[in-house]
Amino acid sequence: LFIVNSIEHFKDSMMNVPFKLKKIFPSAKTVSLKKLFHLHVNKIIPTRTNSTGNEPSKKFSDAEKKDSVIMESIDRIALIGINRPERRNAIDKRTAKLLIELFKDFEKNSTLDVAVLYGKGGNFCSGFDMKELAKSPDEMKTLIEECLRTKTRPLGPTLKQFEKPVIAAVNGYAVAGGLELALMCDLRIVEETAILGMYNRRFGIYYSHTSE
Repeated sequence: LFIVNSIEHFKDSMMNVPFKLKKIFPSAKTVSLKKLFHLHVNKIIPTRTNSTGNEPSKKFSDAEKKDSVIMESIDRIALIGINRPERRNAIDKRTAKLLIELFKDFEKNSTLDVAVLYGKGGNFCSGFDMKELAKSPDEMKTLIEECLRTKTRPLGPTLKQFEKPVIAAVNGYAVAGGLELALMCDLRIVEETAILGMYNRRFGIYYSHTSE
C-alpha cells in the first residue's frame, strides 16, 4: 500500500524509478513507474489535466457498450474504470457482471501484462448500490441466492485469484464494497485525501465478504 499526498506528487518523486513486478510475481514483466504513473495522472485521476494529449493506443471493441465499466489499454497495461460517477461508482448487478467479464478478458489477453482498476469522476467506489436493493423486498434474497449459485460476490470478481498483477488507483471514496475491491488488488496506490473504511460497524453489522 502506497499512501501519497497526490498521484501527481508520487509521480514527480518516483518518475524514474523502475517498478519491479518480478519481486511480487516471478513470471511478470518489468513495468516502469514512469509508464504507470504518467498514465495515472493524465488518464485516470480526473482532477488532473492531461497536458500531453496522449490517448490509449487501443480501445477494446466492447468498451462503448459496457458503459458502466470502461476498459482500455495502453502498451501492455489494461485500464479498467468503474464509470458510474453519479452514484460515486456504486456497483449494481449489471456493473458487477461487467467487471467479471472484463477481468476475464484481461486475463485471457496475451498482449496485456498488468491491469489498473480505478473509478471515474473522483471516487474509486462507494460499495454496492443500495438503491438497487430498495427496488423490491425480494431483491436482497435474489442477490444472495445468485451469489451462492455462481460463487461470486455482489461487487463482482472480489474472490478471484488473478494470474496477472492488478493495481488499484484509489482516490475519493473507497468504502464498504469499494474497499473490498481495493483489497482484491495486489497493490494499492492511495491518495492521502482518499476515504477508506467499512460503515457497517456503525450499526453493529459484521462485514463478512472481505474476511473470507
